[in-house]
Amino acid sequence: MFSFISKLPQPSKTLYLLIVLSFIGFFASFFLGSRDVTRTLLIVLGTLFALLGISAALNVNRTAEGMAESIKDYRPMGVDYSKSFLATPLYARLFGVGAFLVGSTFAVTALLNPDVMR
Repeated sequence: MFSFISKLPQPSKTLYLLIVLSFIGFFASFFLGSRDVTRTLLIVLGTLFALLGISAALNVNRTAEGMAESIKDYRPMGVDYSKSFLATPLYARLFGVGAFLVGSTFAVTALLNPDVMR
């Protein structure tokens, strides 16, 4: 995972780092029972996913191309994805559209519904 992130351009590296940190904070606040903090971190997490999706979908600073190159080099359990559709910038852009839709849905739902964590 770290080799994947290290090959990405900015701002994608920063967005991934912030997503990981907010994900850890989200689960910590969830298990500690802090509903307001959990709701706020869900809004932050959704917003960060939406921003990552926008940067991939629009190929900001070659984000989609960096994702495709990282997938080409990554070989989980010896499987070669270098010639797969998964290793194309088009797939990374489609992933970006999906990440934007899911992230914005999470953020808007948590923002508009104060009882989302009850």
